[in-house]
Amino acid sequence: MRARAGVDLALHSHPAQQITYVISGQIDLTVDGVLYSIMPGDACAIPGGVEHKAYFPVETVSVDTFSPPRPEYR
Repeated sequence: MRARAGVDLALHSHPAQQITYVISGQIDLTVDGVLYSIMPGDACAIPGGVEHKAYFPVETVSVDTFSPPRPEYR
């Protein structure tokens, strides 16, 4: 995934577990009300059904994987 600086993903959830790995940039990720700053080389896991949101303060490249795979991304 590539995100431009300033992109703000609204609070949401989905049934799939999400694992995100940051290649470059930064993600300010709020998971279940707790804020984390995810930097290059960091990874995080978000359980399915848990509300989360993301803000990208700088241009960012990350890899997002979902288990089970989300139908809209197949």
